[in-house]
Amino acid sequence: MVKIRHAWLVRAVHAVFVSKNTSFTCATHCLIIGICLAILQGIFSTWWLHVHKQSPLESLWHKATWVRADK
Repeated sequence: MVKIRHAWLVRAVHAVFVSKNTSFTCATHCLIIGICLAILQGIFSTWWLHVHKQSPLESLWHKATWVRADK
């Protein structure tokens, strides 16, 4: 399954950047935006986990499930 996804990604990048059409298409813009968002999310996640013990959703889940245990 991983090899299929990898091959699809390689074909998509090849079609977007290596094709003879040199103008940027909507697919190119979407790919660039997706890569930028993934990089930003990785940077933010690394920073968050260095500063905080848990993720925001994890801390909300912990508070919601341990409401009655505190009493």
